[in-house]
Amino acid sequence: MRASKGDHLLVHGRIVGQHDRVGEVVEVLGPDGNPPFRVRFEDGHETVMSPGPDTTVQHHVGDSAGSCQASGCAGSPALYSASPTYNRVLLPSATSAHQGSSFA
Repeated sequence: MRASKGDHLLVHGRIVGQHDRVGEVVEVLGPDGNPPFRVRFEDGHETVMSPGPDTTVQHHVGDSAGSCQASGCAGSPALYSASPTYNRVLLPSATSAHQGSSFA
């Protein structure tokens, strides 16, 4: 995974009910854009992290005006492109799949 200063990291929730988090890469500490990264999250918390498989990079394709301090890490689709793209599939819950049938 490679990132540059200004890119956003989208960290997907790892358990049910945990929300995705967005952080801005403020410093690349590894060689050639590789981890670890110093990341500032939406709440202002900063950490050094080496992202795992639950993280995607949203590469910054505009100017640096979209920083976390200026925009709250909102990142519009016009400014960022996700790589790689993952699609989430919502499956029907067990109760909705068996409505009308009885289990005796």
